[in-house]
Amino acid sequence: WMPELRRFAPNVPIVLVGTKLDLRDDKGYLADHTNVITSNQGEELRKQIGAAAYIECSSKTQQ
Repeated sequence: WMPELRRFAPNVPIVLVGTKLDLRDDKGYLADHTNVITSNQGEELRKQIGAAAYIECSSKTQQ
């Protein structure tokens, strides 16, 4: 979807959002899911796609 966004809205800044931040510390979740994205990985993806910012949040903990 990035090519479409760049084509039809070239001047709109992109903010990459990592959600469910609370699950990074949830041992039960981590036991079943080994593909948790780190902050560094999110930041690297931000650079790769040319996003203006990378932020992380959790609706559960209000972070």
